[in-house]
Amino acid sequence: MTISARTVSAQAVFVRTVAACAVVVLASGSTLAQPARTELRLGVAGAAVAGAWNPLQVVVRDAPGATVELRIDAGGLERGEVPQLFRAIVAPAGGVQRIDVDLPLASWRRISWRIEQDGRVLASGALGARERDDRPLDLVLSDRPSEWRDAFDDSARVIAATAADLPARAAGWDGVRTLLIDGTLAAPEVAKVVTAATAGVRAFVPATGPAGYAGLALLVADGPLLVGAGSVEATPEGAAALASRIAAGPSGWTEVLPAALDAATLELQPPGWNHLPVAWVALATVGYAAAVWLLLRSAGAAGAASAVLVMAAAAIAAPYAAPDEPQAERRDALVFAAGGLGLKLSWSEVARLPHGEARLDGLLAPSDAREVTWSDGRTSVLLEAGGRAAFAGAPQLLSVPAAVHEAPPGVAAGAPQALLALVPAGGSLVRANDAWWLSPGQVGTTP
Repeated sequence: MTISARTVSAQAVFVRTVAACAVVVLASGSTLAQPARTELRLGVAGAAVAGAWNPLQVVVRDAPGATVELRIDAGGLERGEVPQLFRAIVAPAGGVQRIDVDLPLASWRRISWRIEQDGRVLASGALGARERDDRPLDLVLSDRPSEWRDAFDDSARVIAATAADLPARAAGWDGVRTLLIDGTLAAPEVAKVVTAATAGVRAFVPATGPAGYAGLALLVADGPLLVGAGSVEATPEGAAALASRIAAGPSGWTEVLPAALDAATLELQPPGWNHLPVAWVALATVGYAAAVWLLLRSAGAAGAASAVLVMAAAAIAAPYAAPDEPQAERRDALVFAAGGLGLKLSWSEVARLPHGEARLDGLLAPSDAREVTWSDGRTSVLLEAGGRAAFAGAPQLLSVPAAVHEAPPGVAAGAPQALLALVPAGGSLVRANDAWWLSPGQVGTTP
Protein backbone atom coordinates (compact mmCIF):
# COMPACT_ATOMS: atom_id res chain seq x y z
CA MET A 1 0.00 0.00 0.00
CA THR A 2 1.37 3.41 -0.95
CA ILE A 3 1.24 6.40 1.34
CA SER A 4 -1.21 8.24 -0.90
CA ALA A 5 -3.59 5.30 -0.91
CA ARG A 6 -4.32 5.51 2.80
CA THR A 7 -7.93 6.46 3.45
CA VAL A 8 -7.98 6.45 7.23
CA SER A 9 -7.08 9.78 8.78
CA ALA A 10 -3.73 9.92 10.50
CA GLN A 11 -5.25 11.39 13.61
CA ALA A 12 -7.72 8.53 13.91
CA VAL A 13 -5.15 5.74 13.56
CA PHE A 14 -2.46 7.28 15.70
CA VAL A 15 -2.42 5.39 18.96
CA ARG A 16 -1.07 6.78 22.17
CA THR A 17 -0.98 3.30 23.65
CA VAL A 18 -1.70 3.21 27.32
CA ALA A 19 -3.50 -0.11 27.45
CA ALA A 20 -0.22 -1.67 28.55
CA CYS A 21 0.57 1.31 30.68
CA ALA A 22 1.48 0.19 34.12
CA VAL A 23 1.25 3.55 35.83
CA VAL A 24 -0.42 3.36 39.18
CA VAL A 25 -0.75 6.32 41.51
CA LEU A 26 -2.93 5.48 44.47
CA ALA A 27 -3.60 7.25 47.71
CA SER A 28 -2.69 5.32 50.82
CA GLY A 29 -4.71 5.61 53.94
CA SER A 30 -8.40 5.97 54.59
CA THR A 31 -9.20 9.25 52.85
CA LEU A 32 -8.96 10.33 49.25
CA ALA A 33 -7.63 13.72 50.32
CA GLN A 34 -4.21 12.31 51.16
CA PRO A 35 -1.45 12.82 48.54
CA ALA A 36 -0.32 10.01 46.23
CA ARG A 37 2.46 7.93 47.73
CA THR A 38 3.40 5.38 45.10
CA GLU A 39 3.91 5.17 41.37
CA LEU A 40 4.73 2.13 39.23
CA ARG A 41 5.54 2.33 35.54
CA LEU A 42 6.18 -0.67 33.29
CA GLY A 43 7.45 -0.27 29.74
CA VAL A 44 8.76 2.64 27.67
CA ALA A 45 6.35 5.57 27.72
CA GLY A 46 3.98 3.31 29.63
CA ALA A 47 3.80 0.65 26.87
CA ALA A 48 4.93 -2.85 27.85
CA VAL A 49 6.15 -5.25 25.15
CA ALA A 50 5.63 -8.98 25.62
CA GLY A 51 8.65 -11.16 24.90
CA ALA A 52 11.15 -8.36 25.55
CA TRP A 53 13.02 -6.63 28.35
CA ASN A 54 11.02 -3.72 29.77
CA PRO A 55 12.02 -0.93 32.17
CA LEU A 56 10.27 -1.13 35.55
CA GLN A 57 10.27 2.03 37.63
CA VAL A 58 8.77 2.34 41.11
CA VAL A 59 8.62 5.54 43.12
CA VAL A 60 7.64 5.35 46.79
CA ARG A 61 7.18 8.40 49.01
CA ASP A 62 7.56 8.20 52.78
CA ALA A 63 7.19 4.42 52.95
CA PRO A 64 10.57 3.09 54.13
CA GLY A 65 11.01 -0.66 53.81
CA ALA A 66 7.95 -1.12 51.57
CA THR A 67 7.83 -4.34 49.54
CA VAL A 68 7.24 -4.35 45.79
CA GLU A 69 5.96 -7.56 44.19
CA LEU A 70 5.15 -8.07 40.52
CA ARG A 71 3.69 -11.44 39.50
CA ILE A 72 3.59 -12.74 35.94
CA ASP A 73 1.56 -15.72 34.79
CA ALA A 74 3.57 -16.94 31.79
CA GLY A 75 1.43 -20.02 31.26
CA GLY A 76 -1.12 -20.99 28.66
CA LEU A 77 -4.00 -23.33 27.99
CA GLU A 78 -1.75 -26.38 27.66
CA ARG A 79 0.81 -25.54 30.37
CA GLY A 80 -1.55 -24.02 32.89
CA GLU A 81 -0.23 -21.42 35.31
CA VAL A 82 3.51 -20.66 35.20
CA PRO A 83 4.19 -18.11 37.97
CA GLN A 84 7.12 -15.71 37.77
CA LEU A 85 7.81 -13.30 40.62
CA PHE A 86 9.83 -10.10 40.94
CA ARG A 87 10.37 -8.87 44.50
CA ALA A 88 12.22 -5.82 45.80
CA ILE A 89 12.38 -3.92 49.09
CA VAL A 90 12.46 -0.15 49.22
CA ALA A 91 15.38 1.40 51.10
CA PRO A 92 14.61 1.91 54.82
CA ALA A 93 14.64 5.70 54.60
CA GLY A 94 12.09 8.47 54.37
CA GLY A 95 11.45 10.80 51.46
CA VAL A 96 11.30 9.65 47.86
CA GLN A 97 12.83 6.25 47.13
CA ARG A 98 13.13 4.66 43.70
CA ILE A 99 13.52 1.20 42.23
CA ASP A 100 14.67 1.18 38.61
CA VAL A 101 15.37 -2.16 36.90
CA ASP A 102 14.89 -3.91 33.56
CA LEU A 103 12.65 -6.96 33.66
CA PRO A 104 12.01 -9.66 31.03
CA LEU A 105 8.30 -10.02 30.31
CA ALA A 106 7.06 -13.31 28.94
CA SER A 107 3.95 -13.55 26.80
CA TRP A 108 1.76 -13.19 29.84
CA ARG A 109 -1.77 -14.26 30.63
CA ARG A 110 -1.83 -11.85 33.53
CA ILE A 111 0.50 -9.41 35.30
CA SER A 112 -0.37 -8.17 38.77
CA TRP A 113 1.53 -6.06 41.28
CA ARG A 114 1.22 -4.72 44.75
CA ILE A 115 3.22 -2.43 46.99
CA GLU A 116 2.90 -3.09 50.73
CA GLN A 117 4.21 -1.63 53.96
CA ASP A 118 3.63 -3.29 57.34
CA GLY A 119 0.74 -5.34 55.96
CA ARG A 120 -0.98 -2.33 54.33
CA VAL A 121 -1.44 -2.31 50.56
CA LEU A 122 -0.24 1.05 49.26
CA ALA A 123 -0.92 0.31 45.58
CA SER A 124 -1.96 -2.58 43.36
CA GLY A 125 -3.01 -3.21 39.79
CA ALA A 126 -3.05 -5.73 36.96
CA LEU A 127 -2.79 -6.27 33.23
CA GLY A 128 -4.76 -9.01 31.52
CA ALA A 129 -4.21 -10.97 28.32
CA ARG A 130 -6.04 -8.30 26.32
CA GLU A 131 -3.33 -5.79 27.18
CA ARG A 132 -0.60 -8.16 25.99
CA ASP A 133 1.16 -6.92 22.85
CA ASP A 134 4.39 -8.25 21.39
CA ARG A 135 4.74 -5.64 18.64
CA PRO A 136 7.91 -3.52 18.96
CA LEU A 137 7.47 0.17 19.63
CA ASP A 138 8.01 3.00 17.18
CA LEU A 139 8.58 6.07 19.39
CA VAL A 140 7.82 9.56 18.09
CA LEU A 141 9.12 12.63 19.95
CA SER A 142 7.15 15.49 18.43
CA ASP A 143 4.58 18.08 19.40
CA ARG A 144 2.65 16.95 16.30
CA PRO A 145 3.03 13.17 16.47
CA SER A 146 0.00 12.45 14.29
CA GLU A 147 1.77 14.04 11.33
CA TRP A 148 4.28 11.20 11.34
CA ARG A 149 1.82 8.31 11.66
CA ASP A 150 1.61 7.62 7.93
CA ALA A 151 5.33 6.95 7.82
CA PHE A 152 4.75 3.66 9.58
CA ASP A 153 2.88 0.54 8.57
CA ASP A 154 -0.77 0.28 9.56
CA SER A 155 0.05 -2.51 12.02
CA ALA A 156 2.90 -0.58 13.67
CA ARG A 157 2.68 0.25 17.36
CA VAL A 158 3.42 3.97 17.21
CA ILE A 159 3.79 5.70 20.58
CA ALA A 160 4.04 9.42 21.29
CA ALA A 161 6.81 10.00 23.84
CA THR A 162 8.87 12.71 25.48
CA ALA A 163 12.52 12.92 26.46
CA ALA A 164 11.61 11.90 30.01
CA ASP A 165 10.20 8.59 28.77
CA LEU A 166 13.43 7.36 27.20
CA PRO A 167 15.34 4.58 28.99
CA ALA A 168 18.89 5.11 30.16
CA ARG A 169 20.05 1.48 29.80
CA ALA A 170 20.36 -0.70 26.71
CA ALA A 171 18.00 -3.36 28.07
CA GLY A 172 15.20 -0.80 28.31
CA TRP A 173 15.34 -0.38 24.52
CA ASP A 174 14.91 -4.09 23.81
CA GLY A 175 11.26 -3.69 22.80
CA VAL A 176 11.79 -0.55 20.66
CA ARG A 177 12.28 -0.62 16.89
CA THR A 178 12.37 3.06 15.89
CA LEU A 179 13.07 6.37 17.62
CA LEU A 180 11.98 9.45 15.65
CA ILE A 181 12.88 12.94 16.89
CA ASP A 182 11.76 15.94 14.81
CA GLY A 183 13.11 18.76 16.98
CA THR A 184 9.77 20.20 18.13
CA LEU A 185 10.06 19.00 21.75
CA ALA A 186 12.81 19.39 24.34
CA ALA A 187 15.87 17.48 23.15
CA PRO A 188 16.65 14.18 24.86
CA GLU A 189 20.10 13.45 26.22
CA VAL A 190 22.62 12.51 23.56
CA ALA A 191 23.70 9.55 25.71
CA LYS A 192 20.17 8.07 25.65
CA VAL A 193 19.95 8.34 21.87
CA VAL A 194 23.36 6.70 21.47
CA THR A 195 22.30 3.97 23.90
CA ALA A 196 19.14 3.40 21.87
CA ALA A 197 21.11 3.01 18.65
CA THR A 198 23.66 0.74 20.32
CA ALA A 199 20.77 -1.46 21.48
CA GLY A 200 19.66 -1.98 17.88
CA VAL A 201 17.15 0.86 17.52
CA ARG A 202 17.00 2.84 14.30
CA ALA A 203 17.18 6.42 15.56
CA PHE A 204 16.35 9.52 13.51
CA VAL A 205 17.55 12.89 14.83
CA PRO A 206 17.39 16.41 13.32
CA ALA A 207 20.46 17.42 11.33
CA THR A 208 19.71 20.98 12.45
CA GLY A 209 17.48 22.18 15.24
CA PRO A 210 16.80 24.67 18.00
CA ALA A 211 18.98 25.22 21.04
CA GLY A 212 19.74 21.97 22.78
CA TYR A 213 19.96 19.91 19.60
CA ALA A 214 23.58 20.66 18.71
CA GLY A 215 24.85 17.41 20.28
CA LEU A 216 22.32 15.28 18.38
CA ALA A 217 23.09 17.08 15.11
CA LEU A 218 26.78 16.22 15.50
CA LEU A 219 25.92 12.53 15.44
CA VAL A 220 24.74 12.79 11.82
CA ALA A 221 26.99 15.63 10.65
CA ASP A 222 28.92 13.21 8.40
CA GLY A 223 25.94 11.11 7.39
CA PRO A 224 24.34 8.03 8.97
CA LEU A 225 26.24 6.65 11.95
CA LEU A 226 26.52 2.94 12.69
CA VAL A 227 26.88 2.40 16.43
CA GLY A 228 26.62 -0.87 18.29
CA ALA A 229 23.79 -2.93 16.78
CA GLY A 230 21.84 0.01 15.31
CA SER A 231 22.20 3.37 13.64
CA VAL A 232 21.58 7.10 13.93
CA GLU A 233 20.28 8.91 10.84
CA ALA A 234 19.07 12.39 9.98
CA THR A 235 15.31 12.90 10.31
CA PRO A 236 13.81 13.21 6.80
CA GLU A 237 11.55 16.04 5.73
CA GLY A 238 8.03 14.74 6.26
CA ALA A 239 6.27 11.41 6.71
CA ALA A 240 6.53 10.33 3.07
CA ALA A 241 10.31 10.66 3.05
CA LEU A 242 10.53 8.80 6.35
CA ALA A 243 8.34 6.01 4.98
CA SER A 244 10.73 5.58 2.05
CA ARG A 245 13.72 5.41 4.38
CA ILE A 246 12.01 2.84 6.60
CA ALA A 247 11.00 0.76 3.58
CA ALA A 248 14.63 0.69 2.41
CA GLY A 249 15.47 -1.35 5.48
CA PRO A 250 17.56 -0.72 8.60
CA SER A 251 21.28 -0.25 8.87
CA GLY A 252 23.51 -2.13 11.28
CA TRP A 253 22.80 -5.47 12.88
CA THR A 254 19.15 -4.94 13.82
CA GLU A 255 17.66 -7.59 11.54
CA VAL A 256 20.05 -10.37 12.58
CA LEU A 257 19.97 -9.96 16.37
CA PRO A 258 17.37 -12.63 17.26
CA ALA A 259 18.66 -15.21 14.76
CA ALA A 260 22.28 -14.65 15.76
CA LEU A 261 21.54 -15.11 19.45
CA ASP A 262 19.55 -18.30 18.81
CA ALA A 263 22.31 -19.72 16.62
CA ALA A 264 25.07 -18.90 19.09
CA THR A 265 23.08 -20.33 22.00
CA LEU A 266 22.79 -23.69 20.26
CA GLU A 267 26.58 -23.98 20.20
CA LEU A 268 27.06 -23.24 23.88
CA GLN A 269 28.67 -26.25 25.53
CA PRO A 270 26.31 -27.59 28.21
CA PRO A 271 27.50 -27.22 31.80
CA GLY A 272 28.90 -30.28 33.52
CA TRP A 273 31.31 -31.55 36.11
CA ASN A 274 34.81 -33.02 35.93
CA HIS A 275 34.15 -36.73 36.20
CA LEU A 276 36.61 -39.62 36.05
CA PRO A 277 37.09 -41.04 32.54
CA VAL A 278 34.40 -43.53 31.60
CA ALA A 279 36.96 -46.32 31.08
CA TRP A 280 38.23 -45.90 34.64
CA VAL A 281 34.75 -46.08 36.06
CA ALA A 282 33.99 -49.19 34.00
CA LEU A 283 37.19 -50.95 35.15
CA ALA A 284 36.54 -50.06 38.79
CA THR A 285 32.97 -51.36 38.55
CA VAL A 286 34.05 -54.65 36.99
CA GLY A 287 36.84 -55.08 39.54
CA TYR A 288 34.48 -54.37 42.43
CA ALA A 289 31.91 -56.88 41.15
CA ALA A 290 34.60 -59.53 40.54
CA ALA A 291 36.11 -59.07 44.02
CA VAL A 292 32.75 -59.43 45.75
CA TRP A 293 31.85 -62.51 43.64
CA LEU A 294 35.18 -64.23 44.36
CA LEU A 295 34.96 -63.55 48.07
CA LEU A 296 31.44 -64.95 48.26
CA ARG A 297 32.19 -68.00 46.10
CA SER A 298 35.51 -69.19 47.44
CA ALA A 299 36.10 -68.02 50.97
CA GLY A 300 33.05 -69.17 52.89
CA ALA A 301 31.91 -67.21 55.91
CA ALA A 302 35.14 -65.23 56.07
CA GLY A 303 34.74 -64.29 52.41
CA ALA A 304 31.16 -63.19 52.98
CA ALA A 305 32.30 -60.98 55.86
CA SER A 306 35.05 -59.56 53.67
CA ALA A 307 32.54 -58.87 50.88
CA VAL A 308 30.35 -56.98 53.32
CA LEU A 309 33.35 -54.91 54.37
CA VAL A 310 34.23 -54.18 50.73
CA MET A 311 30.66 -53.04 50.01
CA ALA A 312 30.61 -50.88 53.14
CA ALA A 313 33.91 -49.28 52.19
CA ALA A 314 32.60 -48.58 48.67
CA ALA A 315 29.42 -47.02 50.07
CA ILE A 316 31.46 -44.76 52.36
CA ALA A 317 33.85 -43.74 49.59
CA ALA A 318 31.19 -43.12 46.93
CA PRO A 319 30.14 -39.62 48.14
CA TYR A 320 33.75 -38.46 47.92
CA ALA A 321 33.73 -39.26 44.21
CA ALA A 322 30.87 -36.81 43.65
CA PRO A 323 31.60 -33.27 42.38
CA ASP A 324 32.46 -30.64 44.98
CA GLU A 325 29.63 -28.35 43.83
CA PRO A 326 26.06 -29.54 43.29
CA GLN A 327 25.49 -26.82 40.67
CA ALA A 328 27.35 -26.22 37.42
CA GLU A 329 26.97 -23.15 35.24
CA ARG A 330 28.28 -22.07 31.85
CA ARG A 331 28.02 -18.61 30.29
CA ASP A 332 28.93 -17.01 27.00
CA ALA A 333 28.19 -13.78 25.15
CA LEU A 334 28.03 -12.21 21.71
CA VAL A 335 28.76 -8.51 21.14
CA PHE A 336 27.68 -6.55 18.05
CA ALA A 337 30.20 -3.74 17.65
CA ALA A 338 30.33 -0.56 15.56
CA GLY A 339 31.14 3.08 16.19
CA GLY A 340 33.29 2.33 19.23
CA LEU A 341 30.40 0.71 21.16
CA GLY A 342 28.97 -2.77 21.37
CA LEU A 343 25.70 -4.44 22.35
CA LYS A 344 26.37 -7.48 24.52
CA LEU A 345 23.87 -10.33 24.41
CA SER A 346 24.68 -13.00 26.98
CA TRP A 347 23.25 -16.40 27.70
CA SER A 348 23.85 -19.07 30.29
CA GLU A 349 22.83 -22.57 31.25
CA VAL A 350 22.73 -24.08 34.72
CA ALA A 351 22.60 -27.73 35.76
CA ARG A 352 22.02 -29.21 39.18
CA LEU A 353 22.72 -32.73 40.46
CA PRO A 354 20.34 -32.90 43.45
CA HIS A 355 16.82 -31.54 43.47
CA GLY A 356 16.82 -27.97 44.74
CA GLU A 357 16.97 -24.26 44.00
CA ALA A 358 19.59 -22.88 41.63
CA ARG A 359 20.52 -19.22 42.16
CA LEU A 360 22.26 -17.18 39.48
CA ASP A 361 23.66 -13.65 39.62
CA GLY A 362 21.68 -11.02 37.76
CA LEU A 363 18.12 -10.75 36.52
CA LEU A 364 17.92 -13.35 33.75
CA ALA A 365 15.20 -14.27 31.25
CA PRO A 366 14.36 -18.00 31.06
CA SER A 367 14.52 -19.44 27.54
CA ASP A 368 11.24 -21.26 28.09
CA ALA A 369 8.12 -20.65 30.13
CA ARG A 370 9.17 -21.78 33.61
CA GLU A 371 8.72 -20.67 37.19
CA VAL A 372 11.41 -18.21 38.32
CA THR A 373 11.91 -15.64 41.06
CA TRP A 374 13.87 -12.40 40.71
CA SER A 375 15.01 -10.94 44.02
CA ASP A 376 18.06 -9.15 45.44
CA GLY A 377 19.56 -8.87 41.96
CA ARG A 378 19.52 -12.64 41.47
CA THR A 379 17.46 -15.22 39.57
CA SER A 380 16.24 -18.37 41.31
CA VAL A 381 14.82 -21.47 39.63
CA LEU A 382 13.78 -24.80 41.14
CA LEU A 383 15.33 -27.78 39.30
CA GLU A 384 14.68 -31.47 39.65
CA ALA A 385 17.62 -33.83 40.18
CA GLY A 386 19.80 -33.62 37.08
CA GLY A 387 17.70 -30.73 35.75
CA ARG A 388 18.92 -27.95 33.49
CA ALA A 389 17.68 -24.47 32.57
CA ALA A 390 18.83 -21.89 30.01
CA PHE A 391 18.67 -18.11 30.41
CA ALA A 392 19.43 -14.89 28.52
CA GLY A 393 20.96 -11.90 30.25
CA ALA A 394 19.85 -8.30 29.88
CA PRO A 395 21.39 -6.55 26.85
CA GLN A 396 24.33 -4.37 27.87
CA LEU A 397 26.26 -1.47 26.33
CA LEU A 398 30.04 -1.92 26.23
CA SER A 399 33.01 0.03 24.95
CA VAL A 400 35.03 -1.77 22.29
CA PRO A 401 38.35 -3.00 23.79
CA ALA A 402 41.72 -2.53 22.15
CA ALA A 403 41.91 -6.23 21.21
CA VAL A 404 38.86 -5.79 18.98
CA HIS A 405 39.99 -2.44 17.59
CA GLU A 406 43.30 -3.96 16.55
CA ALA A 407 41.95 -7.26 15.23
CA PRO A 408 42.55 -7.83 11.50
CA PRO A 409 39.61 -8.79 9.27
CA GLY A 410 38.72 -12.45 9.54
CA VAL A 411 37.51 -15.08 11.98
CA ALA A 412 39.34 -16.19 15.11
CA ALA A 413 40.06 -19.86 15.68
CA GLY A 414 37.32 -21.74 17.48
CA ALA A 415 34.56 -19.32 16.46
CA PRO A 416 31.03 -20.80 16.55
CA GLN A 417 30.12 -22.14 13.13
CA ALA A 418 26.63 -20.65 13.40
CA LEU A 419 28.09 -17.12 13.44
CA LEU A 420 30.38 -17.40 10.42
CA ALA A 421 27.62 -16.48 7.97
CA LEU A 422 27.08 -13.18 9.82
CA VAL A 423 30.62 -11.88 9.31
CA PRO A 424 30.46 -9.29 6.49
CA ALA A 425 33.19 -8.79 3.92
CA GLY A 426 36.04 -7.04 5.66
CA GLY A 427 34.48 -7.73 9.06
CA SER A 428 35.81 -9.73 11.97
CA LEU A 429 34.72 -12.20 14.61
CA VAL A 430 37.17 -12.29 17.52
CA ARG A 431 37.27 -13.49 21.12
CA ALA A 432 37.88 -10.86 23.81
CA ASN A 433 36.79 -10.33 27.42
CA ASP A 434 34.90 -13.65 27.59
CA ALA A 435 32.72 -12.84 24.59
CA TRP A 436 32.63 -13.12 20.81
CA TRP A 437 32.82 -9.70 19.13
CA LEU A 438 31.24 -9.32 15.71
CA SER A 439 32.17 -6.13 13.85
CA PRO A 440 31.67 -4.86 10.28
CA GLY A 441 35.32 -3.83 9.92
CA GLN A 442 36.63 -0.60 11.38
CA VAL A 443 34.67 -0.33 14.62
CA GLY A 444 35.40 3.38 14.95
CA THR A 445 35.43 5.50 18.07
CA THR A 446 32.74 6.22 20.61
CA PRO A 447 30.37 9.05 19.58
